[in-house]
Amino acid sequence: MKLLELEDVLELVGKLENSTEEESAADRFRNYLSKNADSVGILKEYVEECLEKSGSQYNRALQDVVNHIGRLLGFEVKFGRYQGVSTEIGFDGFWISPKGGSIVVETKTTDTYSVDTSTLLNYRNKLVSEGRIENKEDSIGLYVVGESKYEQIENDIIANKREKEIRVISIDALLNLLEIKEDYEIDHETVLNLLKPSGPEIDPTINLIFDLVSQERRESVEKETEEEIETEVTERSYYLLPVQNEEDETAREILEALLGKGVWGLGERTQFRKKFEPGDKLCFYAVRTGVLATATVGSEAREETHPAITSEEYPFVMDVKGVEWLDQPVELTEEVRGQLSAFEDKDPSGSWGWFVQGTSKLTERDFQILTGKG
Repeated sequence: MKLLELEDVLELVGKLENSTEEESAADRFRNYLSKNADSVGILKEYVEECLEKSGSQYNRALQDVVNHIGRLLGFEVKFGRYQGVSTEIGFDGFWISPKGGSIVVETKTTDTYSVDTSTLLNYRNKLVSEGRIENKEDSIGLYVVGESKYEQIENDIIANKREKEIRVISIDALLNLLEIKEDYEIDHETVLNLLKPSGPEIDPTINLIFDLVSQERRESVEKETEEEIETEVTERSYYLLPVQNEEDETAREILEALLGKGVWGLGERTQFRKKFEPGDKLCFYAVRTGVLATATVGSEAREETHPAITSEEYPFVMDVKGVEWLDQPVELTEEVRGQLSAFEDKDPSGSWGWFVQGTSKLTERDFQILTGKG
């Protein structure tokens, strides 16, 4: 059964608002998530829709989705209020671990606006005062942020020496953790330990694990792809390259800047860096948007600086040519994933972040599908 898009779900449940009534819109939405949104794939789509659209309805839906992720990670979750009042503690979520310990959660769509981390700490201290947290030392505050960069919150944590009391994580990394837990049967205690590391940042730990897991999956798919490619009459290879939004540039803007100059930047550990050859075909996937453009490799990668590539993370440069922009982005919907040979032995409705976590080698047929020509 194809699940409803978030916009349709919210229209059915009604306006999300604080209510003590049974069967409120909030209850209906949370029950819907509990019964239907049990895959990382659908949760990613819901998160993306919340971040792309504006308004309190989507901000509140995001808060509930984050708490639902907490449930799937094995916590007992107490949903907080959408809008605080002086008579109640204003946390967004209160996650209680069956292994002991708890997490007081605050969800933020962005790190753009100033955040005083003492507010979240006060929520935790009030829960301690009310006896809802037995051991203060075994409880932390956690900011869950819609963006992958959150320097303002991180700096406030460090400046006020709250590294042992407050953590910050992006929603993408939280979903990566859920995907790892589901696919590799990581127990809840391990999840809890990952959320309570030694520093304020959680992303590096989770993303390192996710990268290793994704590499294993890609290698499996690539081996199958190589075997399939050997049977094809072709002298070129096909690749999908993911592009992330940066703090001050969207993925499209990054693509326009680099492809407009006829170059592409590669990192030391970029998959297939040494295998790109002139004539190979590339398609570029913008996170939360879809495949936007194609190009042809114009040269092997070489180590040099280029004025269009300002990040030190990409010391290698590769020429590209024949850039073509798609009229409409090709989104990696469940329907599209179901057509790809890379998902031949996998459930297209399940987790798929591994496919766009790094450079992926494609069959010619998959390339045609992903560029709207299949």
